[in-house]
Amino acid sequence: MATPTVVNTTLPIDSNGRAIPVPRTSQSRVNLTAGASSSNAALPSGYKLVFVRCTDHVWINWGTGAVTASAADTSQLHPAGESVQVVPTGATYIAVLRVGSTDVPVQVEGCAIP
Repeated sequence: MATPTVVNTTLPIDSNGRAIPVPRTSQSRVNLTAGASSSNAALPSGYKLVFVRCTDHVWINWGTGAVTASAADTSQLHPAGESVQVVPTGATYIAVLRVGSTDVPVQVEGCAIP
């Protein structure tokens, strides 16, 4: 393989010399609480990927302003921690619902890929 003429010093390089895209935080965030009833919030605009962070398991659902989350097959079970999620086409809101008996803070942040 030919040696690249431009070396990328900001991203890690794979074994073939190609830059590995690393998700980066955008500082564009929304915070909400997963409680006993579903709550929703507008997603950070302009992002196709978002970080979803929560301290315990929650149900999430994507949609427009009237979207709700439920403990049903229409919602996605999100484990405690952080993950990168693809924002479904047309979704402008995220809804959350707690799984257990305690309210759960949830943070959604736009994910920038260089």
